[in-house]
Amino acid sequence: MTDEWLVETSRRTEGIAVVGLFAVAVGAATGTGATLLLAVPLVGFALYDRLTTLNPPELACERALETERPLPGRKVTVTLTVSNEGERNVPDLRVVDGVPGPLAVVDGSPRAGLSLAPGESASFEYAVRTRRGSFEFEPATLIARNLSGSRRARRTDAVETTIDCRVHPETYALDDRASLVSGMLDTTRGGAGVEFHSTREYHSTDPANRIDWRRLARSGDLTTVTYRESRAATVQLVVDRGPGTDVSYAADGLTHAEYATYAAEMVAEMLLGSHHRVGLTTLGDTRNAIRPSTGDEHRLSLRRLFEGLDGAGADRPDPTATADELADMPPNHTQFTLISPVADDEFVELATRLRAHGKSVVVLSPRQPRAETDGQRILLADRALRLDDLRRNGVTVFDWDTAEPLRIALEHRFGGAV
Repeated sequence: MTDEWLVETSRRTEGIAVVGLFAVAVGAATGTGATLLLAVPLVGFALYDRLTTLNPPELACERALETERPLPGRKVTVTLTVSNEGERNVPDLRVVDGVPGPLAVVDGSPRAGLSLAPGESASFEYAVRTRRGSFEFEPATLIARNLSGSRRARRTDAVETTIDCRVHPETYALDDRASLVSGMLDTTRGGAGVEFHSTREYHSTDPANRIDWRRLARSGDLTTVTYRESRAATVQLVVDRGPGTDVSYAADGLTHAEYATYAAEMVAEMLLGSHHRVGLTTLGDTRNAIRPSTGDEHRLSLRRLFEGLDGAGADRPDPTATADELADMPPNHTQFTLISPVADDEFVELATRLRAHGKSVVVLSPRQPRAETDGQRILLADRALRLDDLRRNGVTVFDWDTAEPLRIALEHRFGGAV
């Protein structure tokens, strides 16, 4: 929607006109030529300002994004183009683009001063740092002024533009053959399949095509080949949004809590796309929990919970009680993927105790590489020590460098086909 032009008139030339007329009067009364000569440019400027008009120009705006579906935390270039569709020059045009409030401008400026001839267009660019969520741009503000600056016309031009930084299942869901997160799951039981797992003693009920004929010919031992059995896993995702997760190592970057939430949402879509049962628990001021399941309704429930997560909590739940409660969650073979920046020792205690219950535990930890101060570097060093503690206690750790897209990082770490 485009608003009508609002024309405003400045009174700043009235003082100049008064001074000029006073100089004329003094010069005429005293017969001083120098005074009259001084009055000429003042009166001339005032008359020029009064005689010039400002007709609202005919302008059109277009906004283009480098990409409309970027990953959170990425820099996206925005280009705003203004065209003069009228028959008059626009000598002085000021433009202010309507950047969404939550997005920080990290390069260039959303403001520009332009001069447009009839039929001419001009563009300017700036870049914003994306955050998780969907954001609509505000209308661009246009201010046209006459040459003297005494009159200006103002209006807003709503160019509908949305930047969508959410997880899209059609982008991240995987096919039936493999999963980028398969390496994070315990699916090593022997049985029917295509990938070799082990051999065992032959049973009379085993099919002939499972007999290890080469070993029989070589040693005379009758054995049966078993393969890695493909089966659905039951996974409970645990997102850490406790104290210390609402900070970022850069003023224009995402917080730890935002990275953890984004990673959890993406992993959930990957697992559901590979037909695994997925649940979700959040740690923060309030405990949200959805038991593992599958299906479209369950997927929608998870998405609604993710959309409601904002910021970080102020309280860290008791790690012992939380681990015991998670360990008692049915079914008994539930695996746990904990997503956290690992910012404190309490989280290490929670993951270690959960592992001590005999559970399969994976910690996916977003690591922001933009430490800029000595204090932030110390925090990163402390985090590295905590990750080492987790590994020593039998917890699988995936240290995700957030400079690399998560899907590519998972592929590098665990392999798999897209």
